[in-house]
Amino acid sequence: METENVEVEEVEVTEQQPESPEAEAPTVDEMEQTQKENERLVEELNHKLDNLFSKQVTLTLSQHGLEAFKDIVHVSTPEELESAVQKLTAIVNGIKNEAKVSAGYVPKDNLKQDSYNVAKEKGDTKSMIKALFGKR
Repeated sequence: METENVEVEEVEVTEQQPESPEAEAPTVDEMEQTQKENERLVEELNHKLDNLFSKQVTLTLSQHGLEAFKDIVHVSTPEELESAVQKLTAIVNGIKNEAKVSAGYVPKDNLKQDSYNVAKEKGDTKSMIKALFGKR
């Protein structure tokens, strides 16, 4: 019979002692440092949110063709932004419509005639001279 050689590893077992409750509790300095770090992170997050909203305002204005008003529009909520966009769009459309009407075709028959031209058509030379030199 053959004997088998088996190697046995020795394992050292050590007991871990639980840390005392005083060691687990953070100190006042650690708490203050954590609070300052949290405040810094909140401030940084708010700054990023402000930048994101500013980009949203610029994008929304450019989508509606109102990018010329980006320096004028100061809003702090999406609802205010939507309201401002609606008002500006209405104003711009009103101006465009007025420009189309005033730049439209005006027939010569409906032109306002001055007193000189009216007198000229009638052949009234006396009224023509009055129109040129003023009424006396």
